[in-house]
Amino acid sequence: GGTEYNPIVLSGGTDLYLRAFDPRSKELIFKIKGHNDVIRDILINRDGTKAITCSSDSTVKVWDIGEQRPWCLKTYADLHNDSVWTMAIDPSFTRLFTASKDNEVHFTDLTNLQSTYLFKETSPVLSICLPTDEKKLYVSTTKPEIHEWNLDQVISQKRLE
Repeated sequence: GGTEYNPIVLSGGTDLYLRAFDPRSKELIFKIKGHNDVIRDILINRDGTKAITCSSDSTVKVWDIGEQRPWCLKTYADLHNDSVWTMAIDPSFTRLFTASKDNEVHFTDLTNLQSTYLFKETSPVLSICLPTDEKKLYVSTTKPEIHEWNLDQVISQKRLE
């Protein structure tokens, strides 16, 4: 036996609600007010029990969605100083990277809920990508370019500070 797969589709947007749907029946499973501004990005773990949202309200939220009554496990309100636009996470759903209109990229270890500022780009971050080897983080900004960051180097440097 492997991990049981719970198919679920999440949506969020301008109405501030996080919604879950059964992709087979298209039925609404739950609807909960998620943020105080637009929900910009949503991540969901493989077994459909946890989710992470980020918003223009500059917060990141970790959700328990495995039960009929979803609830917020943790709100990060002090990571970014502006709209959080994008996120990336490792397959084990423990290493979270968030990026924002404030040009900053942060790392959060979800095993201990500790966050670390990693680096600042020269312009607002639109998208981040964490390849499966988890060694680099690719960042695109409002400028027409992509930056590559060596994660082992950046994270170990921050631990020394």
